[in-house]
Amino acid sequence: MRTALVLLFAVSAISLSACRDSNSAEQSTPTHHTEAAVNMIVPVTLNEYSFEVEQDTFIVGVPYTFRLENAGALAHEWAVVPHGDTTENAMLIEVEDDELPAGGHHEATFAFEEAGAYDFVCFMAEPISHDGAGMRIPITVVDPNE
Repeated sequence: MRTALVLLFAVSAISLSACRDSNSAEQSTPTHHTEAAVNMIVPVTLNEYSFEVEQDTFIVGVPYTFRLENAGALAHEWAVVPHGDTTENAMLIEVEDDELPAGGHHEATFAFEEAGAYDFVCFMAEPISHDGAGMRIPITVVDPNE
């Protein structure tokens, strides 16, 4: 149900941004309000050794601001990788541990370019592998045009 509502909101926002007055001199320039309406805020809480997210489905091309909160006692990283990837070679975006110390907050804005299966993951290795301890959560990216 939540996924359907997210899709409905994003498609509606994108559709509204495409509607413009054909007599307007600013047809090709989106307004600041239109861009802000499409940007979605996604809270992500990091703990030892888990992520808490309310949203696990995202839409291609929609900018999301991931509001990261490290509620743990250790520094963490946050990265998005293709589902199951265990290396840092294919990261789509990463927030390093110096930006997410224990108790820290950080925001990162990102738009997915391709539909598919991805993971949020922490690649920290101290004191143990955070990924190996289960700090990975699958997400899905959909393209409403497909």
